[in-house]
Amino acid sequence: MNRVALIIITWALLTFSVDAQESTQQRIKIGVVYGFTGAAQVWSEYGRMGLELARDEINSSGGINGKKIELIFEDSKSNPAQSVAAYRKLVTIDKAKIVIGNIWAFITNPLIPLAAKDNVILISPTAMQESVELANANFFTMGEKIQSISDAVDSFFRLNKDVKTIGIFCWDDTWGQAYLKVWKERAEANGVKVDATLCNIDFNNDFRTDVAKMASKKVDAVIIAHMGDVILQRMKEQRFSAKVLATSNVIEDIKVKKASQELFEGVYVTDWKPSDEFLVKFKEKFGVDAVVEAHNSYETLRSIAKALRVSETDTLQALRTVKYDGVAGLIDFSSSSFANKSTAQLYRVRNGNFELVH
Repeated sequence: MNRVALIIITWALLTFSVDAQESTQQRIKIGVVYGFTGAAQVWSEYGRMGLELARDEINSSGGINGKKIELIFEDSKSNPAQSVAAYRKLVTIDKAKIVIGNIWAFITNPLIPLAAKDNVILISPTAMQESVELANANFFTMGEKIQSISDAVDSFFRLNKDVKTIGIFCWDDTWGQAYLKVWKERAEANGVKVDATLCNIDFNNDFRTDVAKMASKKVDAVIIAHMGDVILQRMKEQRFSAKVLATSNVIEDIKVKKASQELFEGVYVTDWKPSDEFLVKFKEKFGVDAVVEAHNSYETLRSIAKALRVSETDTLQALRTVKYDGVAGLIDFSSSSFANKSTAQLYRVRNGNFELVH
């Protein structure tokens, strides 16, 4: 009796071992470093949803040559040093050969040289080309090119010909300086004078002093890079009336933070809106609108899957052949490491919604 029991137990253990081994073999691990706490939390959470939507679509359609994609999430805490620590954990412990991250440039840039050293594919979903430092052959980004807002900014000036002077609230890092450069170029091209630029990199700034300085210039319009809810509130308190052009960051204020609709009414926004089909299926799955470039995380994983289907052994080379129409525009890894070729459009806030300006 004991001998029979021993045989059964041995058989069960061997079967379990084989099943576990097969289960591991049937999965492709992809690491994700996002800032799930700290300043990048909202962007990271929506990015996570974009990744999960793509993962579920890929896995439900047969995966990668029969293998399921497994996403391993790590929190960088929106901090460069923590971003490095999270990346090292994914590469050394989880043995990820592909890492998606980070969500913003200042927590992505420290990872770029590490990817080359480790021969790991690193793809940021949203770091814009102009804010990337020391790019190399192992790094790619799905972030749009800041220069692609040019036509949308020109549209703002054409629609508001009474605007002769502007002031700019800019963010003082590579991302913010790249935006500032484009805004200045387009203002000059449209015969508009930039009377003031106030740049800072303080998430705790209450902007009372900055707005007062800008109001003293009596500019016709202001451009806002970041923290639009705070700046607009200070403008209201100080009775500083001017037309406003903002980046897509204000979408977070309206759709996620649920800031006052009255505060944002009439504000112009440059943004890269994905297709209605994508917006519908995102909301059906998660119950919220797809905002803050969730679609770029979605496209990041879709691009990786396309490359893996070409080659699991030389995915880096395969990724350089990927080219397709994404949900917000052309995705093309064949021409450069900066794959997102979509162009921004101009929108205006009406009753909490973003209406395309033609």
